Amino acid sequence: RSAANPILVYDTTTLQAVNSGRDKHYKLVADVDASGTNWVPIGGISLYFTGSFDGGGHEVTYEIAGEATGGNLGLFGYIGDTGEVKNLAVAGEIAVNRPYSTYAGGVAGNSYGSVTDCFSSVTVSVTSPATSSVGGIVGDMLGGSIERCIADGDVAVSGSSPPRAGGIVGIVQSSCTLRDNVALNP
Repeated sequence: RSAANPILVYDTTTLQAVNSGRDKHYKLVADVDASGTNWVPIGGISLYFTGSFDGGGHEVTYEIAGEATGGNLGLFGYIGDTGEVKNLAVAGEIAVNRPYSTYAGGVAGNSYGSVTDCFSSVTVSVTSPATSSVGGIVGDMLGGSIERCIADGDVAVSGSSPPRAGGIVGIVQSSCTLRDNVALNP
């Protein structure tokens, strides 16, 4: 499938199936409420999301709680350098306590890719003694871009040394483009 003829996502099952085709093109065609499950992020270390995901202006609600098994937390765990997420709203909560480094954001835990025209009201809270980063949109920006995004969920990290939290992104680690974003986080 191509970006012009994407795979349609319309419920929790088809949304989670994106993990089986991380290099494909997708379009969300309905709001999806995945809050009744402990969400497993799309993509992770060495399993990057490298396709495209057009939210179509729809919203995904999800939650990640407790001691999550992975350290890259968000709707997407890891967006690779060719990955693109756009026109998406996310809501819900990430509230984890982990002994390891954790990178968490409303849209993605880590990103090398492109995040555009997204809105996050996800509350992000990480407790960890290891270095961790949390952001309203992306926790750890390793490259790529975030443009025209809005975040208004609370973000907090505790126990981490150093603690890294930001309204849009927790930390920028290399050359990135951040343009026309708004953080309304309390």
